[in-house]
Amino acid sequence: MNPAKRARQKTVLKYLLWFLLFAALALLFYKCPFKMITGIDCPGCGLTRAFCCILLCDIPAAVQYHPLSPLIFAELFYLVYAQFVLGKKADRRFVAAGIFITALLMLAVWLCKIL
Repeated sequence: MNPAKRARQKTVLKYLLWFLLFAALALLFYKCPFKMITGIDCPGCGLTRAFCCILLCDIPAAVQYHPLSPLIFAELFYLVYAQFVLGKKADRRFVAAGIFITALLMLAVWLCKIL
C-alpha cells in the first residue's frame, strides 16, 4: 500500500472516530445543555433536525428548523467531498473565512430569534 493511500485511510479513520465520539455525546446529552441551563435556544438549536430534513430533501422544513442549515450543510459537504473524494484539502484561508462568516450569520440569526 502506498504512503499516500495509507495516510488518507488514517485521516478517514480519525474523522470517523471523532464523528462516533460526537454521536455518543449527542446520545448522552440529547437535550441542548445551553437550553437546559439558560432556558433559551442556542445558536445551533435545530441544526440536527434541519440536517435530517436536508438528507430527506425537505429543504423548506430544514429552513424552518434553522435558516442557515442549507448553507452550513453545503459547506460541510464541500469540505468532506474535497478531503475524501478529491483527496485534497481545502484552502485554509477559504475555510477560515467560511467559518467566520457562518459564525457571524449564526449569531445574527440567534439574536433575531431571541429578541
